[in-house]
Amino acid sequence: MFPFDIITNLAMLIGFAAILGIGVYRREGSVRAAYCVLFCICLGAAYALKLGMADPAESIFMPFHKLYNFSEYGSAGVLDDLFSYALPYLAAGFLFMPAFPRFRMLGAFIGGLLASLCSRIYFLLDGGGFVTDEYLFAGIGMAAGCALYILAAYIFRKKIDFKEFKLPLPKHSSFVWSLTMLLTMLSACGKSETKEPETNEVMYGPIYDEWSEMTDEELYQKALNEKGEITIYATSSKMLKAEEPFEEMFPGLDVTILDLDQDEVLEKCRLEADSQNIMGDVLQAKDVNGDVFFEFYEDGYCSAFYPKDICEKISPELLRY
Repeated sequence: MFPFDIITNLAMLIGFAAILGIGVYRREGSVRAAYCVLFCICLGAAYALKLGMADPAESIFMPFHKLYNFSEYGSAGVLDDLFSYALPYLAAGFLFMPAFPRFRMLGAFIGGLLASLCSRIYFLLDGGGFVTDEYLFAGIGMAAGCALYILAAYIFRKKIDFKEFKLPLPKHSSFVWSLTMLLTMLSACGKSETKEPETNEVMYGPIYDEWSEMTDEELYQKALNEKGEITIYATSSKMLKAEEPFEEMFPGLDVTILDLDQDEVLEKCRLEADSQNIMGDVLQAKDVNGDVFFEFYEDGYCSAFYPKDICEKISPELLRY
């Protein structure tokens, strides 16, 4: 059975395609209407390609945050976003001008941004993380597809009867702008190189101890022996959804989850440790650059937990700093 959000998005897309196709057919005929329907099909294909991607666990509002933190993510991280978020909208962008001949690359960019945002409405209303780059790159992908159409139209302008096929013929200035955009993107991708780790670089982690070897049942019994109360400081609102299923799976445990931001989680950890009034049991925080690993573990504010049965299924490089 398809999840509710997928059914809703498909229904919205089909409805949009039907309304758009019928409206354009009545005003401009079947050829333009066919371009509109093909454009909507490409939007559906873009949505389908994104279904296999992992949902963001937290919100990142800063635009182009991986470029801003390039030392952490490297060119591989930036290119991964381009391929994940921009590439699916390339075909829709190519058909954008045939479907909407009055608009150019800016319109395609806005269209890609809105299409990506609409496909995520249910996810966002359900408390999912908002990553600005996901929508910006969707707009860039559709604008790049539009630029490809302009480039192709300019190249084949003398070989194809654009009026017969009701295809818009862009002006020379549009060709210059599209060529500039595509060359800039290709140049950026060509110069991007994945940073190889230095051979003498010291890596830290994972940290295994007696807790790492324990089974779920052993950990469950130890939790029951400690009054069964577990307080979690979390930076992701999705943790709240795990509270009830966790308590059903492990009867007798009472879980309290506080939804906080990153700074609040780390500050509570530091203050409670300094005052020796420990209230929190589990911290769920992001640690992209290793600040928590090197500062909080090293100074004894908290301890890492690496369950071996899970870590064995993860690449060792992803467990190290």
